[in-house]
Amino acid sequence: MNENLNNYNEIIIEDLLKPQDISRKLKISRSFTYHLLQTGELPAVRLGKTYRVRPQDLLSYIQRNLHGIIE
Repeated sequence: MNENLNNYNEIIIEDLLKPQDISRKLKISRSFTYHLLQTGELPAVRLGKTYRVRPQDLLSYIQRNLHGIIE
């Protein structure tokens, strides 16, 4: 069981997005990406001086900011 938990944690860590990944995916500047991270508008894990974002948090951010989309 503990071995399975360790494997799960490794998968999660590998899936974390770097700020440059977010900038590229959203087609926004690096400085605006860091603004979102520093203000907490986009939740992130802080590892020393670096930020990492869970993919589900990026999707939640996108959902919260949808405007004018007709479903």
